[in-house]
Amino acid sequence: MNDTIIIPFSKKKMLKLTGIYALIILGVAGVIALILSADTLNLYYLAFFLVLLIVTIILFFMRIKGLLSLKRSKGGVILTPEYLKSNVNLVGKWVGEIPWNEIAAIGRMKFYGIHIHIKLKHPENYLSRIKSKEIRNRFEGIQIDNSELEITFEELERLINEFFAKYGNS
Repeated sequence: MNDTIIIPFSKKKMLKLTGIYALIILGVAGVIALILSADTLNLYYLAFFLVLLIVTIILFFMRIKGLLSLKRSKGGVILTPEYLKSNVNLVGKWVGEIPWNEIAAIGRMKFYGIHIHIKLKHPENYLSRIKSKEIRNRFEGIQIDNSELEITFEELERLINEFFAKYGNS
Protein backbone atom coordinates (compact mmCIF):
# COMPACT_ATOMS: atom_id res chain seq x y z
CA MET A 1 0.00 0.00 0.00
CA ASN A 2 1.31 3.44 -0.92
CA ASP A 3 1.93 5.95 1.85
CA THR A 4 -0.50 8.48 0.36
CA ILE A 5 -3.50 7.94 -1.87
CA ILE A 6 -5.33 10.81 -3.53
CA ILE A 7 -8.67 9.78 -5.00
CA PRO A 8 -9.56 12.28 -7.74
CA PHE A 9 -12.95 13.61 -8.68
CA SER A 10 -14.54 12.06 -11.76
CA LYS A 11 -15.33 14.62 -14.43
CA LYS A 12 -17.71 12.13 -16.09
CA LYS A 13 -19.76 11.60 -12.90
CA MET A 14 -19.85 15.33 -12.18
CA LEU A 15 -21.06 16.09 -15.73
CA LYS A 16 -23.77 13.46 -15.30
CA LEU A 17 -24.98 15.09 -12.06
CA THR A 18 -24.93 18.51 -13.74
CA GLY A 19 -27.07 17.13 -16.55
CA ILE A 20 -29.55 15.71 -14.04
CA TYR A 21 -29.87 19.15 -12.42
CA ALA A 22 -30.44 20.71 -15.85
CA LEU A 23 -33.24 18.22 -16.56
CA ILE A 24 -34.83 18.92 -13.18
CA ILE A 25 -34.71 22.66 -13.92
CA LEU A 26 -36.50 22.08 -17.23
CA GLY A 27 -39.10 19.84 -15.58
CA VAL A 28 -39.84 22.29 -12.79
CA ALA A 29 -40.02 25.18 -15.28
CA GLY A 30 -42.52 23.11 -17.30
CA VAL A 31 -44.68 22.53 -14.22
CA ILE A 32 -44.58 26.27 -13.44
CA ALA A 33 -45.68 27.01 -17.01
CA LEU A 34 -48.60 24.58 -16.57
CA ILE A 35 -49.60 26.21 -13.30
CA LEU A 36 -49.51 29.66 -14.88
CA SER A 37 -51.56 28.53 -17.88
CA ALA A 38 -54.31 26.95 -15.77
CA ASP A 39 -57.72 28.58 -15.55
CA THR A 40 -57.35 29.13 -11.80
CA LEU A 41 -54.03 30.09 -10.30
CA ASN A 42 -53.02 28.05 -7.25
CA LEU A 43 -50.53 30.24 -5.39
CA TYR A 44 -49.45 27.44 -3.04
CA TYR A 45 -48.26 25.21 -5.90
CA LEU A 46 -46.75 28.16 -7.73
CA ALA A 47 -44.76 29.24 -4.67
CA PHE A 48 -43.62 25.66 -4.00
CA PHE A 49 -42.36 25.10 -7.54
CA LEU A 50 -40.73 28.55 -7.70
CA VAL A 51 -38.75 27.74 -4.55
CA LEU A 52 -37.87 24.34 -5.98
CA LEU A 53 -36.72 26.02 -9.20
CA ILE A 54 -34.53 28.50 -7.32
CA VAL A 55 -32.93 25.77 -5.20
CA THR A 56 -32.25 23.63 -8.26
CA ILE A 57 -30.72 26.57 -10.14
CA ILE A 58 -28.45 27.28 -7.17
CA LEU A 59 -27.37 23.61 -7.04
CA PHE A 60 -26.83 23.64 -10.81
CA PHE A 61 -24.50 26.65 -10.62
CA MET A 62 -22.67 25.16 -7.63
CA ARG A 63 -22.12 22.04 -9.75
CA ILE A 64 -20.81 24.19 -12.63
CA LYS A 65 -18.47 25.95 -10.20
CA GLY A 66 -17.27 22.55 -8.99
CA LEU A 67 -16.60 21.43 -12.55
CA LEU A 68 -14.64 24.59 -13.29
CA SER A 69 -12.52 24.20 -10.14
CA LEU A 70 -11.88 20.51 -10.87
CA LYS A 71 -8.46 21.23 -12.38
CA ARG A 72 -7.36 23.06 -9.23
CA SER A 73 -8.70 20.36 -6.93
CA LYS A 74 -6.30 18.46 -4.74
CA GLY A 75 -8.53 15.39 -4.86
CA GLY A 76 -11.85 14.19 -3.53
CA VAL A 77 -10.49 12.00 -0.73
CA ILE A 78 -6.92 12.06 0.56
CA LEU A 79 -5.56 9.19 2.63
CA THR A 80 -2.14 9.57 4.28
CA PRO A 81 -0.51 7.73 7.19
CA GLU A 82 -1.35 10.76 9.35
CA TYR A 83 -4.91 11.66 8.35
CA LEU A 84 -8.02 11.28 6.19
CA LYS A 85 -9.37 14.33 4.35
CA SER A 86 -12.64 14.44 2.42
CA ASN A 87 -13.55 17.12 -0.10
CA VAL A 88 -16.67 15.36 -1.40
CA ASN A 89 -19.11 17.41 0.68
CA LEU A 90 -19.26 20.64 2.64
CA VAL A 91 -18.99 19.05 6.10
CA GLY A 92 -15.90 17.12 5.05
CA LYS A 93 -14.32 20.32 3.73
CA TRP A 94 -15.16 22.19 6.94
CA VAL A 95 -13.76 19.45 9.20
CA GLY A 96 -10.55 19.13 7.18
CA GLU A 97 -7.86 16.65 8.09
CA ILE A 98 -8.92 13.96 10.55
CA PRO A 99 -6.04 12.11 12.24
CA TRP A 100 -6.57 8.34 12.13
CA ASN A 101 -6.33 8.08 15.92
CA GLU A 102 -9.31 10.50 16.20
CA ILE A 103 -11.61 8.05 14.38
CA ALA A 104 -13.75 5.89 16.67
CA ALA A 105 -15.35 3.70 13.99
CA ILE A 106 -15.97 3.34 10.29
CA GLY A 107 -19.25 1.93 9.04
CA ARG A 108 -21.97 2.20 6.44
CA MET A 109 -24.88 4.59 6.69
CA LYS A 110 -28.00 4.74 4.54
CA PHE A 111 -28.95 8.34 3.79
CA TYR A 112 -30.02 9.05 0.21
CA GLY A 113 -27.85 6.12 -0.81
CA ILE A 114 -25.06 4.32 1.00
CA HIS A 115 -22.29 6.38 2.58
CA ILE A 116 -19.20 5.56 4.58
CA HIS A 117 -19.70 7.03 8.05
CA ILE A 118 -16.54 8.18 9.82
CA LYS A 119 -17.48 8.42 13.50
CA LEU A 120 -15.15 10.58 15.56
CA LYS A 121 -13.97 9.89 19.10
CA HIS A 122 -14.20 13.56 20.07
CA PRO A 123 -16.56 15.33 17.65
CA GLU A 124 -16.71 18.34 19.98
CA ASN A 125 -13.12 19.17 18.95
CA TYR A 126 -14.36 19.87 15.41
CA LEU A 127 -17.53 21.86 16.18
CA SER A 128 -15.83 25.24 15.82
CA ARG A 129 -14.99 24.40 12.19
CA ILE A 130 -18.61 23.65 11.24
CA LYS A 131 -20.42 26.71 9.97
CA SER A 132 -23.99 25.37 10.13
CA LYS A 133 -25.74 25.42 13.50
CA GLU A 134 -28.11 22.61 12.46
CA ILE A 135 -25.22 20.33 11.54
CA ARG A 136 -23.28 21.32 14.67
CA ASN A 137 -26.20 20.22 16.88
CA ARG A 138 -26.09 16.61 15.61
CA PHE A 139 -22.47 16.28 14.48
CA GLU A 140 -20.67 13.07 15.31
CA GLY A 141 -18.58 12.55 12.18
CA ILE A 142 -18.52 12.83 8.41
CA GLN A 143 -20.03 10.85 5.56
CA ILE A 144 -18.21 9.98 2.35
CA ASP A 145 -19.65 8.53 -0.85
CA ASN A 146 -18.25 7.90 -4.30
CA SER A 147 -20.88 9.75 -6.34
CA GLU A 148 -18.27 12.22 -7.65
CA LEU A 149 -15.11 10.12 -7.33
CA GLU A 150 -13.17 8.01 -9.84
CA ILE A 151 -13.54 4.90 -7.71
CA THR A 152 -16.18 2.34 -6.84
CA PHE A 153 -17.85 2.46 -3.44
CA GLU A 154 -16.41 -0.93 -2.48
CA GLU A 155 -12.87 0.14 -3.41
CA LEU A 156 -13.24 3.41 -1.49
CA GLU A 157 -14.52 1.56 1.56
CA ARG A 158 -11.70 -1.01 1.33
CA LEU A 159 -8.99 1.68 1.11
CA ILE A 160 -10.37 3.67 4.05
CA ASN A 161 -10.67 0.52 6.19
CA GLU A 162 -7.11 -0.57 5.27
CA PHE A 163 -5.68 2.81 6.25
CA PHE A 164 -7.70 2.81 9.48
CA ALA A 165 -6.52 -0.71 10.37
CA LYS A 166 -2.92 0.22 9.65
CA TYR A 167 -2.74 3.74 11.11
CA GLY A 168 -5.75 4.01 13.43
CA ASN A 169 -4.02 2.90 16.60
CA SER A 170 -0.74 4.71 16.09
